[in-house]
Amino acid sequence: MPRQQAGIDRIPAPRNDDERLLLKLVWQEAAKEGWPTFRMIDLSLYQQGIDAVEVLAQIPPHLLVGWPDTRHHVPSPNTLLKLTAAGVAHCAETTDVIDTFVTLVRTLAHVEEHWPARSEQPVRLHSKNAQAETGLLSRPELKELLRLGFILSREEPWCVYSESLTDPFPLRTFAIRDDGPEDITPTVHWKNNVGLFGWELWVDRRIRAYRGLEDIGDYWSRRCRQLAAADRLVPAPAPPPVRDLFTPWHLDQPSLAAHAALLVLWLSEKVDEDILRYENPEQFTQEQQLTDARLQAVLAYAQQQGTIEVLQTLRHSTVRLTITGMATVEQFLRARHTRRVRFDYLTSALVKAAMDTYPQCRLVMEEFLASDALCLYRDRLTREEALQAAEYLGEKGLAVLDRRDGRLQALRLESAGIECGLAVEDDLSVREFMANQPGFSIGTVNGSIVQFGNLNTQHNTQHVNHGASPAELADFAQRVLGAAHTTDLSEEQRSQLIDDAEQLANESASSAPNPGRMRQLGIRIRDVLAQGATDAITQGLLDAAHHLF
Repeated sequence: MPRQQAGIDRIPAPRNDDERLLLKLVWQEAAKEGWPTFRMIDLSLYQQGIDAVEVLAQIPPHLLVGWPDTRHHVPSPNTLLKLTAAGVAHCAETTDVIDTFVTLVRTLAHVEEHWPARSEQPVRLHSKNAQAETGLLSRPELKELLRLGFILSREEPWCVYSESLTDPFPLRTFAIRDDGPEDITPTVHWKNNVGLFGWELWVDRRIRAYRGLEDIGDYWSRRCRQLAAADRLVPAPAPPPVRDLFTPWHLDQPSLAAHAALLVLWLSEKVDEDILRYENPEQFTQEQQLTDARLQAVLAYAQQQGTIEVLQTLRHSTVRLTITGMATVEQFLRARHTRRVRFDYLTSALVKAAMDTYPQCRLVMEEFLASDALCLYRDRLTREEALQAAEYLGEKGLAVLDRRDGRLQALRLESAGIECGLAVEDDLSVREFMANQPGFSIGTVNGSIVQFGNLNTQHNTQHVNHGASPAELADFAQRVLGAAHTTDLSEEQRSQLIDDAEQLANESASSAPNPGRMRQLGIRIRDVLAQGATDAITQGLLDAAHHLF
């Protein structure tokens, strides 16, 4: 019975027979003649009814060098297919090869540790010294095993240069023929791109991570930590948008994007923000009640976003946070406490809860306040925040509020509110819906709801001295009022902004608007907006203010 490879349960593993067969064919050819071309493996698999392109596209990472590669779905015919040490470990009768590879890596780390500090030569190991350095002199097949270990080592990140050596001055050999001497010096032969006169490996300081190496599982764990540490030095791509998580539909029935966001939040808590640590996502699967197929889709989505790295072993998948994942976690946790996200979530949650009772579209507030809908990823929102959001819906004409003894008892969506509910299902926030509906109010004027079409300014052609009409300024004032509740301002600044916007709306709607007065109010609004332009909507209003005033 073949000896079990020590540590093999901690390295990436193929998932099916097709992947195992591809690894086997590549290694069989590599051990004999050198790394095979894609054309050779493609034809071999095709003759057995297997599509090599499909196998390469789905094979777990880290088994083949550079594959799967999303940039080149179909390799060129002459592309060399090369296995990593993990890929070779899953091929038959490679236990001795992997043990020798581990010994060679450990030896290289030892050589680097004792390399003369004053030497200007690179840290290197020659094949003629490898047998003595590794301490494996008693193995008759060691030369061949070391050759294969060299082949694997030259593909690793700590190997900065590798060279196959041939004798530059071979002993000339002649045979005496009837017509004179004939040069019969043997031609230099190569095996697996390794010259018969040996090989040489050059390493850099990264080899230090492998001192005292034990087995292939230990090697792979250290390799992953090393690559993860390097990952922190690479600028991270932009994290997924916050709206992938903090919308009521996504928290109630998570989309793929929301599940991926929840995964990185869960993983951050599980590993205590340690991006070098791998974790089994089984507990996350149970908490979210995911099927195996759904989990694989979530892992693939998150990996494509760059927030996690997946390590597939024989037993299960393990995952770790990347630096992009950590940035995403920080963004989500920071956003959870911002006024804009909390307000948008609550207004959308109220509309969604009312829509759940369709066609009545009536929501009892006490039931809503006692429900899980008031939770924004483990953070329970306050009663006051929810009531303010409900007042906003009533103020904008989206809902009729039912009050008894001065207390809000229930709300019922109007026709506009039902249309808003349909838009919320499509991931629009209530504020975004309102901003896209010019027929609806975006604010209040002296406490009453005003529609853009009812400002009685259609016959007034008087303009402010810079060219903006009173109707344009009235429109701007209503947009400011709509955003006033969510801008990142102090309460004093917010009160001033609302007061000035209401005065601007009144002045622009009057029968004889005063251009100087409107300009003065507009400049004051612009100056306040400049102090809270931290989101796209407020920044857009500030841009409009600069244009108008």
